[in-house]
Amino acid sequence: MLTTLAVSNKKIPLQMSQEALSGGSMSHVSILVIIFFCKLITFLGVKMSNILVVVDIQKEYITKGRAFYINNIGKSLTNAKKILEKARKEKWNVIHIKHLQDGKIFNPNSGYSDFVDGFIPLDNEIVLEKHNFSCFSNTKFALEMKNINQDDNVFVIGYSSTLCCLATIIDGYCRGIKFNYISDASNAKKSEKFNEAELHSVMTDVLSRYANIINSEELLF
Repeated sequence: MLTTLAVSNKKIPLQMSQEALSGGSMSHVSILVIIFFCKLITFLGVKMSNILVVVDIQKEYITKGRAFYINNIGKSLTNAKKILEKARKEKWNVIHIKHLQDGKIFNPNSGYSDFVDGFIPLDNEIVLEKHNFSCFSNTKFALEMKNINQDDNVFVIGYSSTLCCLATIIDGYCRGIKFNYISDASNAKKSEKFNEAELHSVMTDVLSRYANIINSEELLF
């Protein structure tokens, strides 16, 4: 079947099998094709920027006993750190988002709202605060996304897939932006019905309707 590959808002003809298109989400091979074409476009001299949005990588998620603690956060943090290192090495635009609110959690006066060690923003990186689930609730973030070029690729990492990543990705989709969600550089806090892995898997499947789902190995290869 002949379909098109969307690199941001730009469409490129691409031959794909029916099997690769079935199921509502992209196959492993299809994702590798997308990354290959992104690299090819860059090689051919087409102007394209990569943007990394680092969502709420804060100590509330790594501190045992806190309401938003994710017990098995370690692997996703490791993957997120590798992605951040790649972004810095390749001089991507990096946007750090910090969630703050009144009350006992994510309080601006609490050390638990600080960024996790290893994710401290550099001087040349953008740092924005938000007080609601979606990153678009910060007007500067909304403006940054409005001003991206049609060939730019925006990658999302961070926490969590049930809250702020979910809200941001769907909000972006409604604004005409299809993010690239690095699912293994994110995770979810368990609920009453689902453990962390189950809930994150379900939310990743939901998000596949609104974003390109990739994993860190595919991006780092």
